[in-house]
Formats: sequence, structure tokens, C-alpha cells
Amino acid sequence: MGPPLFLRQIWTLAWKDLLLVLNGKRNASTIFRAFTEPIVLSIYMSFIIRIYWPQEVYGVGTPSPIRGLSDALNSAGGGRNTLALCNYGPSGGEIDKVINMVATSARGSGKAVEILTNPDQLLTLCRSSLSGTTKCYGAAEFYSSINEGGHWNYTLRSDGSFGYHVNTNKNNNDPEIYSLPLQHAIDSAIASVETGASTQDLPSNVEEYPFTSKTQKEWNDSIRTSIQHANIYYIAVVWYLGFIGLCYHIVGVIAREREHGMADLIESMMPNTARWQPQAARLLGHHIAFTIVSV
Repeated sequence: MGPPLFLRQIWTLAWKDLLLVLNGKRNASTIFRAFTEPIVLSIYMSFIIRIYWPQEVYGVGTPSPIRGLSDALNSAGGGRNTLALCNYGPSGGEIDKVINMVATSARGSGKAVEILTNPDQLLTLCRSSLSGTTKCYGAAEFYSSINEGGHWNYTLRSDGSFGYHVNTNKNNNDPEIYSLPLQHAIDSAIASVETGASTQDLPSNVEEYPFTSKTQKEWNDSIRTSIQHANIYYIAVVWYLGFIGLCYHIVGVIAREREHGMADLIESMMPNTARWQPQAARLLGHHIAFTIVSV
């Protein structure tokens, strides 16, 4: 005994659509909609994602000596040739002594060192771009010292674009070139100007120990999650465009049949007892045929 009438009708209508979309006059457009366009877009998006896939190396690195300030200035990139030292506290005291010591160390690199007394001057000297980059190596803002306010209070400033590339297997990460050498130079200068039985100079050889807040596996998992999130909320429209041609194709075929009266003719010729079955068979036939084409 053969399959039920309803199933045979569905397959016959699906076969009819396959003959229509894969005939000699339309097979080129069908191949473009169903194969070429989705494959090209999918390859393009996969290629783009791999290009911008972060290549950071997380984990714990190996200790290495902190660069001297002069060497760090010479290692700075992006045209960052200026160090700004700002005294917002009293002048002529310990703050100025520390600033002068740091400035002398920095000028050994041949880079520019600017000593400022007003926050507005720093905004002008180290003007930031929209991407968070400046032409300054960094800046140190001093507010007080032990004898000028009760304690040392200073703030380091650096570009907002730093910290996006991490490789704990190397010693040229942004903090190792910009933040740590400047902070070590300032701390060494502070230790030198302080006097008392409890103070002493910092060691000449101080090592840095790079580490990250995530392991490499945690970082890779977070990247996968971010890409999945982007696929759902942002890139999904691109995947949709890959199949939009096929979606319009099936809609066009159904609309053309209805416009030519072929849909009514097909349903009127189907001897089904339940009158919902002819229309259901016709729509399922369209769906199955175009599913076969797209797969």
C-alpha cells in the first residue's frame, strides 16, 4: 500500500517547484540565491571575525627588570614624545625637587619634558583624540608631599587606548613601557628627597611581575561569549542577508501562482475530503522544495 494521498500530494507539489526553480532558464538565479550569495557572505564574515579575533596571551608572565625612564621614553611609540610633570601644590619644596629629579632622568632620552602648574595646561598639551590617544608619553600630577600637605599625593595619567593588547610572554606591554617606569622613577625620587631614620633609597634593580585577572581559558571563553552575543544582537542581520534572496524567491513563486490563478486551480483539482488539506499540501510543498534547494 502506497503512502497516504496527502503525503503524495505534498511531494508532487514539492517536485513541481523543484522543476520550476532548477530548469534551464532559472537555474543560474537559483544557484546564486541559494548557494553563491550565502556562501560568499558566510566566508566573508568568518574571515572578518578571524582578523579581528584578539590575540592576547593571558596568565602569569616571568619577572623582568623595570625599564629606566629614559629607556622607556625611547621605547614609546605613536609619536608620544612628551612627558608632563605637574605641580598643583606649593612650589619650591619637596614636590619641585622630585619633579626636577624625574625631569633630569627623562631628558636623558632626548624627549621633551614639560613642567606645568595648571590643569588646563595639561589638557592643551596632551589633547586626546576620539580613540583616546595623545602625543604625550604620560603625565604625573602632584598635589602634596609629607611637608606640603601631610602625605605624598600624586596621580599618573596615560592614554585611554592603553591596555587593549596583552601578552604576558613579552615585556613590552603598555604598563611595562609607560606606567611602571614613570611610577618607579617618581617613587625613587621621593625616597631620595625624604630624610629620616626610617627612610632609605629604593633598590637600583626592581623587577616587575606581569599577570592578568583571567587565565587564558577564561579569556578565550569570554571572547567566544562576546562573539556569540554579537552574532545574536548585531551580526545576525548579515546572516539574514545571506538568505534574503531565497526568502524573496519562495514568496515570489507563491505570489506568482496565486496571481496566475494556478493556486486555485491546483486546490480545486485535489479530491481531499478535508478542505484544509489542499492549501496545506501546496504550502508544505513550497517549503520542502525550497528547503531542499537551500540545503
